[in-house]
Amino acid sequence: MERIRTFASGLIVGAGVMYLLDPTRGSRRRARIQQRASRGLDQARHIAEETGHMVEKAGRIVEKTGRMTNRIKDKVTGRFTEQLENPAVEWARDNWKPAARILGGLAGLAAVAYGISRIVTHGDDLEASELSTPEYMLWNE
Repeated sequence: MERIRTFASGLIVGAGVMYLLDPTRGSRRRARIQQRASRGLDQARHIAEETGHMVEKAGRIVEKTGRMTNRIKDKVTGRFTEQLENPAVEWARDNWKPAARILGGLAGLAAVAYGISRIVTHGDDLEASELSTPEYMLWNE
């Protein structure tokens, strides 16, 4: 069985060499193979370049998203810290009962939800003065 495989392999290699080294058409066949290989290599280089550009662009997007996330976190954290240091907040914390705090928090949450829903559903209809508010600009950077 091994001898048959060796003979078949030799036969195939010999036929291929004869096909490429044919005195009448061999040079044209070799040129066509070289041209196709060169075209395939050029396409592979182009695909590799495009892939590299896409990876660079994705990296820039990830980097920009990270910066935006950090800016939002800093703004939210800074505003929250400012709110905690506000004398009105300290007075409310000391003087309001828990039920009043819960109702106040729910009212604030409802106001935020209303504002977000207006921006989402009517963002194109809002006036320029409404679009320049810090809250709107924070979410649309």
